[in-house]
Amino acid sequence: MVEPLSSVLDATTSVVKALKEISKKELSGQLTIRFFNSHSTGWRVYIGRGKVHYASSLVANQERINYLLSHYFPDLNRHPMQDQEQEYDYLCSFWRSGKISLQDLRQVIYTLTQEALIHCFASPPVQLEFEESVGLDPILVSASVKKIAYSVRPQVLGWMKLREGISSPLWRVGTEQLNGFYNAIAQNSLSQQSNINSSLAQLKPLAQALTAFPNLYALAQEFKVDVLTLAQELQPYAEQKQLQIKPYEEPKAPNGETPVVACIDDSHTVQRNVKLTLETAGYEVISLTEPGRALTALARKKPVLILMDITMPDMNGYDLSRMLRKSASLAEVPIVMLTGRDGVVDRLRARMVGANDYITKPFNPHQLIQLVQALTRQPQPVEQ
Repeated sequence: MVEPLSSVLDATTSVVKALKEISKKELSGQLTIRFFNSHSTGWRVYIGRGKVHYASSLVANQERINYLLSHYFPDLNRHPMQDQEQEYDYLCSFWRSGKISLQDLRQVIYTLTQEALIHCFASPPVQLEFEESVGLDPILVSASVKKIAYSVRPQVLGWMKLREGISSPLWRVGTEQLNGFYNAIAQNSLSQQSNINSSLAQLKPLAQALTAFPNLYALAQEFKVDVLTLAQELQPYAEQKQLQIKPYEEPKAPNGETPVVACIDDSHTVQRNVKLTLETAGYEVISLTEPGRALTALARKKPVLILMDITMPDMNGYDLSRMLRKSASLAEVPIVMLTGRDGVVDRLRARMVGANDYITKPFNPHQLIQLVQALTRQPQPVEQ
């Protein structure tokens, strides 16, 4: 259930004030923080009875986790995070597999939560949403907002000074004018006034890395530097327009066009929620409410993925999925079933008729985006 903002906070409330209010009222749920200039980018704070259980980013989860674990826990024997694996479950898997103790896991979760809250506190004006669903299991950390805010104050102030430039580590930073940036960085050698590892002062590797517009977390991990220090050192070049700052890269189809996702569901509420969630993540969504007419529209629009309700009038999702798998033009398009039921039998039946995956309603927006991205990811060409 999404609680109206007016009952907890107003649209102009700062993140700090919102968290204080939630803490004071001892509410439980998720506070989602979205940037106005990139609605799919932001942060999410998980709260129970006014205490913070966990906080993470809405995008760049893999890059952020890789950087933070290598930076703060270099001795941790890490394994890759799998597609569709939830970040919190991934962290808990280290404990479940016996790689770390429960006490160590709590420290990992607390450290990652602190880091996320730095950016929540330092963020410019944002859009706030509060949902009364915690969604974490097991709950291992329960910290006061005040305690965390006090402990990260220096880092918050550091990021606040960068608001007019590289204001978030979720941004991608880079250059399309390699020679111009090469000359600028040569004249203002980073090594003269920084604490950055000497490898960063190696001009050519840094310049080459920036041509790919890497996420700031990924760049910090590659050069083994603190992400705030890196942002501070690159900020002058952004101010000189030698570096460009872009939102976290949105998905694009191979031909450069916006990828299309089809949603077949007779519920206008579901259609609206799917459209809002996926369009902010860079997809075009076509809404189809009549399954009997879907085949013609799907063949014309050529979606990269199809979402469909299982229980619809006239034709259910299972029958429609069978028909799609017999269509020459749509047989290979990934299908995700939408349903209000969550049982083993339903999952098996969905698989038997050719569905690739299954998501229950009401869905978590972040989970839906992750699932769609995983199923529509294009394989990388093999270099000869």
